[in-house]
Amino acid sequence: MKLHIESPGPAFKPEYAYIRQVVFEHFLGIPTLLSTGRHADSWRIHTPAGGLDLPNAFFPEAAPETFLDSARIPEKAHRVTFRDNEYAAMFAAPTPEDPGVDILGTIFFLLTSFEDHLALPRDEYDCLRPESTWMGRNDLLLRPIVDELLDLLEYLLRRSEVNFPARRRDYAFVYSCDVDRPTLWHSMPWPLYLRELAGSLVKRFSPKEFAGRLAATFSAAHDPFYTFGWICEQLEAAGTSGCFNFGGQGNHPLYDMSYSLASPAIRDILALLTRRGHEIGFHPSYRAADDERVFKDELKGLKAAYSGDIRGGRQHYLRFKGASTWRWWEEAGLEYDSSLGYNGAPGFRCGTAREFPVFDLERRIRLSLCERPLIAMEGTLLHILGFTHAETFDLLVSLSNTIRKSGGSMTMLWHNSTLVSFSDRELFKEAIKALA
Repeated sequence: MKLHIESPGPAFKPEYAYIRQVVFEHFLGIPTLLSTGRHADSWRIHTPAGGLDLPNAFFPEAAPETFLDSARIPEKAHRVTFRDNEYAAMFAAPTPEDPGVDILGTIFFLLTSFEDHLALPRDEYDCLRPESTWMGRNDLLLRPIVDELLDLLEYLLRRSEVNFPARRRDYAFVYSCDVDRPTLWHSMPWPLYLRELAGSLVKRFSPKEFAGRLAATFSAAHDPFYTFGWICEQLEAAGTSGCFNFGGQGNHPLYDMSYSLASPAIRDILALLTRRGHEIGFHPSYRAADDERVFKDELKGLKAAYSGDIRGGRQHYLRFKGASTWRWWEEAGLEYDSSLGYNGAPGFRCGTAREFPVFDLERRIRLSLCERPLIAMEGTLLHILGFTHAETFDLLVSLSNTIRKSGGSMTMLWHNSTLVSFSDRELFKEAIKALA
């Protein structure tokens, strides 16, 4: 038996179809039918056995031209306590018997990265500042709001005698490494390298440092950033594998560290990772986020260097630009993107840790591409926020425990170049054990 859903009206048919497909079928696993309703302020959901009305405040049926008007987004979240649980949503009008929460509008807002299409403050990398977003302003980034609202929706449906199988809450740990700098000394330009080499003896009087840097010149395996074999050992000991995203073709003087994908060192790294069963992904350069031709040329270059399947990857500096970014990834034949996280904050930017199909707000169509939300990055915690190792470990475990309850993937980014010191390696090793 299919669940019959009546939308709030005719103005947003593609958006309503996406909600039906992703919320009810993808997340909840309920077969559905969608028809156009006549009540702009509500969704009507029913079967012959029962039914449910849900409020609609997000979709402006009476004034569809205002859809992308940032003034419509409330400054504060509505926090509703219902059955001893607090729920947060963009709009709510609760009663003693009903939470009155705009569940579907809030979920759509979060899954589509709606705020990337609004005139909000952006950081030096042209990424959304987390503190300027609805989730950031309301201190909600550490909560999987979408999953909490799905729990509420399940309860309301069952209370209305709409029965369906329980939602699966599978947990997975997903490790990824954006290979921005595969080596430190091995690929350094000769003038800079010679100056640093001389400094080892003349300034720091360290023959050991001199010998180490000299050895790295002739063998990438001796380079301090060449931690790939060690990372593989930790992942394999925990019974998991990772995805290593390669780019290396950018030329921005501040934000790219270019390397040749055809060099013997990179070929050896790719062979090592492939042989040990790890995934190779795409990591386009800084400028590729703004130029589709550059994006496609760089992907072509990676495919020329690596003959295996490239299924997905992540934008450099998390330079996500909304629908255009997703569109380029889909048109390039990639299956998933994993750029939706914040440089300045960990947590649930999309309101969920679950992978989900994305929606192009500009062309108003669902894409076949999926988003794999990024939950935490070591650079955010250790360098931008200045967490201690203990604080970093505790937060990673807390996020992981939250995902174990709600379901989804603990997707963590940890660069090969930040595993040089003994203490950093010990933190990584313990984190992998706890999260996997």
